[in-house]
Amino acid sequence: MINTTYLARLVILILLLLESIRNTSADEQLIHTVCKETPSPDACESILLADPRGVLSHTRKDLAIVAVDATISAATSANRNAGYMAGQYSGSPQGEPLAQCEQLYLMLVIDLQSVKAMLKVSSFEEAYQAASDVWKIPDACDNEFATRRLSSLLKRRNKELNQKISLCVNLAYQMIDEGHY
Repeated sequence: MINTTYLARLVILILLLLESIRNTSADEQLIHTVCKETPSPDACESILLADPRGVLSHTRKDLAIVAVDATISAATSANRNAGYMAGQYSGSPQGEPLAQCEQLYLMLVIDLQSVKAMLKVSSFEEAYQAASDVWKIPDACDNEFATRRLSSLLKRRNKELNQKISLCVNLAYQMIDEGHY
């Protein structure tokens, strides 16, 4: 015979699991809704779903912070990679643009941390403007190579950064334009 305490615990566990699934679906729906309003919905969803906090987000503001964190992480990685490569290419024509890119990526990280701080205090217009301003930094890195008539060794990384920055700009704009937080 089945113990009634055991049966009650099983029912409670099943109900908790169902509630968890329902909440996850609702939060994923927020991501789908928000991302549909961006120029690259698939990239948006990919970026936001890659971080577990994306599914746990309940507001556009939360999602924007997740996007900025993903961009900060990518910029930090780019900074480290450019620094390593600058050391490897020291004395060669690629060494100087790599060193310049390392500094540009550091500037990008600092500026993105400011964007995040603005989002946290709901200064959406300022966050939008600041995110729009950093959009040019990965291109400036590629231009460091171009002005020396060299092919950028960081082109793919800069494209990824631009995609993430674009998402940050779009999410900040959505909050200003539609008043959705």
